[in-house]
Amino acid sequence: MSDSMPLVVAVVSVVAGLMVVRYLVTDSGPRGVRNNNPGNIKHNPANKWRGASTNQIDSTFVRFDSPVMGIRAMVKVLKTYYYQHGLTTIQQIIPRWAPSEDRNDVAAYISSVVSHSGIKSDQQLKWPDDIERVVMAIIQHENGIQPYLADTIQAGVRAANEA
Repeated sequence: MSDSMPLVVAVVSVVAGLMVVRYLVTDSGPRGVRNNNPGNIKHNPANKWRGASTNQIDSTFVRFDSPVMGIRAMVKVLKTYYYQHGLTTIQQIIPRWAPSEDRNDVAAYISSVVSHSGIKSDQQLKWPDDIERVVMAIIQHENGIQPYLADTIQAGVRAANEA
């Protein structure tokens, strides 16, 4: 499978008076989008992710049932970095999120997240106020696109804050 742009199709329906939008993504998109794991979170036997697909076809990265659950996992990881490890700036978070040992250009990654989020690399993040912008910037860097509507990002953030 290539890492080309995905074909995203919105299916809109009305259920009980509410508009419901489902997104269907073809298999031609970036790996993180195909896996509903836009942060490209790796498999770790210690993590039993809620919303992880029972069909784990990618040997490296977790596959989630929906983008919301993948975004939820991203926020859970970032929240752990922030509160348990004291990583409260982009320049502190990114080397742990995308270490150079995994062949990441950490300086370029930080620059990308700063550019896409509008938050300075050494600026203390305000939790939860800044998290949506950071998540969207990480998704953009990891996938080359940020294909999700704000509602999807917000749903993932809300899900991360639930029990």
